[in-house]
Amino acid sequence: MSILCVKHPEMVKGLMLAFPSGGDVPVDRLPRTMYRPYIRAALRTGMEGVVATKFPVGRDAQSGQPLSQDPDQQNPANRERLLAMKPLQFVRQMAYWEAFFTTSADLPIAGCRLTDEQWASIKVPAIVMAPIPSIRQMRARNSTSCCRIPVTTNRW
Repeated sequence: MSILCVKHPEMVKGLMLAFPSGGDVPVDRLPRTMYRPYIRAALRTGMEGVVATKFPVGRDAQSGQPLSQDPDQQNPANRERLLAMKPLQFVRQMAYWEAFFTTSADLPIAGCRLTDEQWASIKVPAIVMAPIPSIRQMRARNSTSCCRIPVTTNRW
């Protein structure tokens, strides 16, 4: 979304950054839950294994209700989309996304490759949802990064 704010600002009314963080911890932790289990399932048991893999439980951002561990219960069409994919095509895409993410530990927000000038150019209202210590750490690491966009609210 932050890239959309830069490339097509007329399409964006606001920006919400939820738990933005950079550094080695998120870059090491996220792939273990968001990429590797699905890559492993596709390589071992094909796309049936992927749809059988349970997604990490979280909460819906709007309702606050727990999300299902079964993604196809959230959106049944996803099951058919996944089953229609070739396992190696799926693995290549997931591995690309993982590599894109894991090579960004030095950035203020892991996975987001905006320059300082691009961050500063974002003029839409923004909200950063993160613990205050995280915001302070981000500002200490890079004073002209995402923490310099015109933030409407910091929440935790």
